[in-house]
Amino acid sequence: MLALFKSFVEEHLSEDASKSIAGLDRAFAAVIEVHNTAFSGLKSGARQLGPTMARQIEAKLHKPKGWMDIDHGNSPVPEEAEEQAFLKLLRRAYRKADQEQRDQLREVMQSILSAKS
Repeated sequence: MLALFKSFVEEHLSEDASKSIAGLDRAFAAVIEVHNTAFSGLKSGARQLGPTMARQIEAKLHKPKGWMDIDHGNSPVPEEAEEQAFLKLLRRAYRKADQEQRDQLREVMQSILSAKS
């Protein structure tokens, strides 16, 4: 399920650079027709994902029956999905930017890295 959520987050963040990750939990829960608190429990591991819920998620996301019963590799946690989406967005912005904008981007990143915690 986390791999599906990761894909959902990446897709939505890559479509529009101004989008925020805020609200994507609720949006994903709505797509799979699960209450957002139930999805939060599933995502955190506090709630078990049973076969009925797995079949529902597969159907809503147009996956073949049994797809969720197969190991599809390591599923990153949502924070990693957010990080990957950000890096993809950053790469797109860098490639589109002119040299002055790239220099500004580097300066912002350096100031963040050099800031005292």
